[in-house]
This record gives sequence, structure tokens and C-alpha cells, in this order.
Amino acid sequence: MPMTRPPHGRRGFDRSDIRRLNAGNVLRELRLQGGLSKARLANRTGLTRATISNITAVLKRSGIIRETSWSKGASGRPGRLLEIDPAFGCAIGIEIDIGAVTAVLSDLDARTLWRGQRELKHHASPDSALELCHSLIAEAMRHANQAGVPCLGIGLALAGLVDNERGELAYGPYLGWHHVPLKRLLEERFRLPVHLENQANCAAIGLSHFGSFKAVRNLIYINVGGGMAAGVLLDGRLLRGTRGFAGQAGHVRIHPGGEPCACGQKGCWGAEVNIDTTLRRIRERWANANRKCPSPKKPRSNGDHPDIEDIADAAAAGDPDVLAILDRSAETFAIGIANLANLFNPEWVVIGGALRPILPFLKERIETAARNGTLPQPADSLKIAISTTENDTLTGCVALVVDHLLANPPLANKRPATSRSKT
Repeated sequence: MPMTRPPHGRRGFDRSDIRRLNAGNVLRELRLQGGLSKARLANRTGLTRATISNITAVLKRSGIIRETSWSKGASGRPGRLLEIDPAFGCAIGIEIDIGAVTAVLSDLDARTLWRGQRELKHHASPDSALELCHSLIAEAMRHANQAGVPCLGIGLALAGLVDNERGELAYGPYLGWHHVPLKRLLEERFRLPVHLENQANCAAIGLSHFGSFKAVRNLIYINVGGGMAAGVLLDGRLLRGTRGFAGQAGHVRIHPGGEPCACGQKGCWGAEVNIDTTLRRIRERWANANRKCPSPKKPRSNGDHPDIEDIADAAAAGDPDVLAILDRSAETFAIGIANLANLFNPEWVVIGGALRPILPFLKERIETAARNGTLPQPADSLKIAISTTENDTLTGCVALVVDHLLANPPLANKRPATSRSKT
């Protein structure tokens, strides 16, 4: 994020602060707009041509930006277009989720250079999860070093409430963790900046950085799998709340007295539509009808215990029991989305997460019911999308590292060295 107040302990900005702030503004425009000429950068940032020339010269020497083609169609003398060099460095994204720890190594355009995953046992301890993180991060760093590309930081996504100020997972209801200081532990081990967010916030940040939602300033990402949370972007800024705990939409009570939730309440939105509830309801409906799970297209799971891909296959085949349960889930989704739309008036609501394989079968019903439950004025601008990729959260982890880079732009005359972990 842009620097809006002086560094800690100082009353005002000095010349180096202003220089860094201006460089960050230039880099943010290049990230949002792609290739821009110096003239366009001056126009978009409000900085003088001379200031832009000085800043871009320093950024080119550091290696973070590069010249591309000549500008076309502009009046006056054509200029070379500038863009962020995605090979300037790389970022490690890592997600600790229910059942797995996943890591990626990506360039600054979020293109995956390497990916790895380890199984995380049910109710695993923080120490055992950290061991998996250590293994994956070390492997990612080896790939970065072999490619000769410096690693600029680690973005970490977590299922639960993340305290950004303390750098810890304050509460992970589905993992059973409390006050785990992951930022400190990983920074001590790997000597790299570590940035923590919950999964939904990560995904929302990732959408705002890369891909077709990059220019959208009012967006809500709903991450649903074993639990649920919402990453809320308002006017281009992430809604965090007092300690970073905003967005726990999954614990809004939709049906009091309904499904039990990991938080101890009943009828929470996430508990009503998560994977476990969906699968259990379908199994129960099949059992009541004396049916078994249809044979899956691929031998992924036991026929008596279908997984989410099996349910997607059954829905695609028109299974009436599955479609009835999904219709019920769509109604519950719509209630929550209508509440969010009335509260925050987003342009887009994007739904993703581990429930993604069945979401396309819910989309039409969700859209209709959500619009009916939303006031006409916010409903007019409301659009709902289903994520098309499983990488939303990890892409957001990369975006956390990129954000830190843009807030602390390199103003040296050489690119950073490759990083090595503590031995």
C-alpha cells in the first residue's frame, strides 16, 4: 500500500521518503496499466517529466523495470514503453489449508515456476505443519537459486483469523490452533520477509493484482471449502477491521439452530454450505432413497463416501437428488450474498475455494435469488462469478510479496542477491 504517514518515530517525510513514495506510485501504475511511456506516467501520477525521468532511470538500473516497444499513436516524439520486469525476482506463496500445505514459486506476474504439496493430517499440530512449510519453502528456494533469480519474500495464506500486527494465526477454528507466531518463526528460519493473510483476503488481493478483475475496485471474494471467509475490497482497499479480523462471513448466522459450526455456534453461513455439510446431505438423501453413489467417472473415492468431484460428476449427469441438495445450498448462498451486497455494494462477488467443482451448478440459482434479496439499486450493478482456477489463494500470496516490493521499491543500482535460508 502507498506510504500515507511518516516512518515510525519520525514527524515528517524526508527527501528519501518522498523519492521512495514517488517510485512506488510509478511501479503501481505500471502494475495496473502494463506498458506506459514516461509521458503517460507523468500524466497518471501527476509528477513532472523530470521527476519521472529520474525515477525510471534509477528503477531501470536496479532492474525492476525494463523498456519494451515504442509508443504508438501519441502526438509528439514517440517514447519507449516501460513495464515491470517479471524476472526481477520471484515470490514464494504457501497455503496452510485443511488437509494440505501447498507452495508455489512464481515470478512477479504470478506465473508458476514450481509447485509442491504435502498432506496435512487432520488436527495436525502447528509444529508438524511448520515442518511441511520448511520443506516446501526450502525446495522452492533451491529452484530459485538454480535459476539464478532472487527470492523477494514469502506470502502465507491461512484458514482462520490472522493478526497482521502480531504476525500470527490468532485462531484457526478448523485447525484448532491459537496464537501461532508464523511470521517470526519463518523469518528466523529463512531470512526473508513473510506476509500473512487469511485465505479469502489473499484471493481478493490476488484478483485485484492479476487477471480480468485487476481494475475492479469494489469486489468480494468468498472462499468456501471446509469453512468460509470473505475478502472485501472497497474502493481498491482491503477491509481489515481493527486487528485484521474483518471478513469472517462464514460465521454470520443464517439459520439459527441449524448445522453445528467449528466455532461452537449453530447455523453459521459457512457451516450450512461447506464441503462436509454438502457431502453429508447428499449421502443421507441417497440413503433415504435406498441409493448408492453412482459410479464415478474416475476411481477417486469409495462409492459410499463420494468426494466433491464425484458430486460434480453426478450433477453434470442430472442426478435429481444431488441437484435438489445443490438447489438448497444455492438458496443459502444467495441469502448471504444478498446481505453482503446490501452492506458493501460490490461490483463483483467471486466465489471460489475447494467447493469450486460444484459451484457452476449453483450459479444461476444463486444469481436469481441473490438479486431478489438485494435492494434494487445495489442489485443493478451486482455481478456474480465463479472462480475458474484453484490457484486464487496462492496467486494472492504472490501479490502480498509484490505489494511489499512496490511499497519498498529498490532504489539501488543493482538487483538483489539470491537469498539463502538459515542453516
